[in-house]
Amino acid sequence: MRRQWPWIVVTTFVIVGLILVAVGAWRAGAVTIGAGMVAAGIFRSVLDQAGILQIRNHRWIDLGFYYILGIAIIVSALLVPGLH
Repeated sequence: MRRQWPWIVVTTFVIVGLILVAVGAWRAGAVTIGAGMVAAGIFRSVLDQAGILQIRNHRWIDLGFYYILGIAIIVSALLVPGLH
């Protein structure tokens, strides 16, 4: 369990984001989920053993996945016009 703390942090971001989406704050929820993916990329960048966040043996694949997905979610959430 000690090795999995980065995964727990990222999962917490995603759960909080999903709760925000469920209560109607979809933009804040999406940004929170995207921030969780960027945090996963940061953890994978700086930690030698990132637990379950290590998708592949090649770090650059993981970093590309996490950063591109996180930034894409954040940018999408910020560019979508508000719903009134």
